Order: sequence, then structure tokens, then C-alpha cells
Amino acid sequence: MADTLNHRVLIYRDPRTSDAVAVVVIGQDGFQQTLYGTGARRFAFGYLAVAVAPTGELYVADPGNDRVLEFRNPLRDTTADRVFGHADFTTGGFHYPDYYNPLPPPTAANLLEPMGVAVDAAGDLYVADTVYDRVVVYDRP
Repeated sequence: MADTLNHRVLIYRDPRTSDAVAVVVIGQDGFQQTLYGTGARRFAFGYLAVAVAPTGELYVADPGNDRVLEFRNPLRDTTADRVFGHADFTTGGFHYPDYYNPLPPPTAANLLEPMGVAVDAAGDLYVADTVYDRVVVYDRP
């Protein structure tokens, strides 16, 4: 579940039998924190979106950092394994265009405020890249 205001994603193993208590927090070092930023363990301000692949990978759209993070085994490791939209984990989001900073052109390697993610049965990742008005598809990333 995306918990946007607290910059985190919560995982519930089986909320019907676990009193609806989250067992994993991603994006924070503990359940009591609300840190934000870049890196492989943080999210920026923005409406997070999540999708789970058929093989268990978790994808989180982090629009404030203009990226999507992949967590290959989110129940055991809360550090992202892969980033889409940037060359590395430390690059943050792009500031909105103004007279001095126009938008960078869209490419196959960059995203600008991805607001949605989905994964199909074959494992293909779909990213709603909001500012660029497109859907980017990654074949079984």
C-alpha cells in the first residue's frame, strides 16, 4: 500500500488474519519515521503508486524524483535493486520548467513525474509518464 504522506510503502502479508498490521515498511528505516529524499531507500514528495509483478517484484512510482524503483524481494530487502528514469539512485527530480530551465526532451531513459505503474501477466512494466504525456513500456525488466 502506498502511504504517500509518510513517503513510504507498507506491505501486509495477509491483512485478514494479521489484524491489518503492516509487516514491512519501504522508504523509511522504521515505522515511526517520515524521511524523504533520493537514494535506494527513500522517496520524494509526490503521490506514490505501486505494482507487483507475477514473480513478486515490487515497483514504486516516485514522481517527486522522476523515477520508478524496483524491489526484487521486498519482504526481505527494502533497498531498491533497480531504478528507471535515471542513471543512478542519487539523482533527484527535475525542477519544473521556467524561463531559465526548459524541460529536458523525453528519451527512452528518462521519466518526468511518473504517476502510475502496472505489470502485466508476462512481467512487462508499464509506467504512466505524466509530464511527457506517454506510457513507457519496459519488456520484462
